[in-house]
Amino acid sequence: MAERTVAQKLQVKPGDVVALVAASEDDVARLGALPDGARFTREGTGGASVAIVFVSSQAELLERFASELPGLAEARAVWFCYPKGNRADLNRDTIIRESTAFGWRRTAMSQWTTRGRRCACVRWRRAKRQ
Repeated sequence: MAERTVAQKLQVKPGDVVALVAASEDDVARLGALPDGARFTREGTGGASVAIVFVSSQAELLERFASELPGLAEARAVWFCYPKGNRADLNRDTIIRESTAFGWRRTAMSQWTTRGRRCACVRWRRAKRQ
């Protein structure tokens, strides 16, 4: 059985527009090939099907929540990638705790190790208003 790319694990589908926020070239390389017709954009998050937001500290996470989340309410999935192994002052629990204040809820998790760097992603969706 062929190993799935990180993009496949992040549920990027054919034709998706994938917004990259604060991604380095190494981060993009780690994501691997996209499905047919899918493409990356660094031109903001509006109209994105999926967003992959790279953060390295809790302060940066909160900044991204304020600047990026408002434009992502229609995205199918929003993933936050952060350094693993206590190399940052945030972790999955920090993201869960902070995201609730912005009206978002966790729906899935994915982790991978590639090229010597471990990353973990948490997928979020905007909570539906009752």
